[in-house]
Amino acid sequence: MKDYTVKSETAVFSDTMKITETTDSNHASNINAGPMCAFENTIANRRDITKIQNAKAQLAFDESDGGLNIIIKEG
Repeated sequence: MKDYTVKSETAVFSDTMKITETTDSNHASNINAGPMCAFENTIANRRDITKIQNAKAQLAFDESDGGLNIIIKEG
């Protein structure tokens, strides 16, 4: 077996993935297509979640129209 590595910077989320069918050959590239896509989705999600967790934001409150508006400015 070999390691399959996905670079966080280049990981792309896909909302579809290939699955093996009974008519497919038993070749590793066919068998591995689904798990490889799921792994890349996980890496892409982790990258984006980490970016959100580390984001700095400023909150401002505006009551000028009689209501309470929260304004979020990302820094």
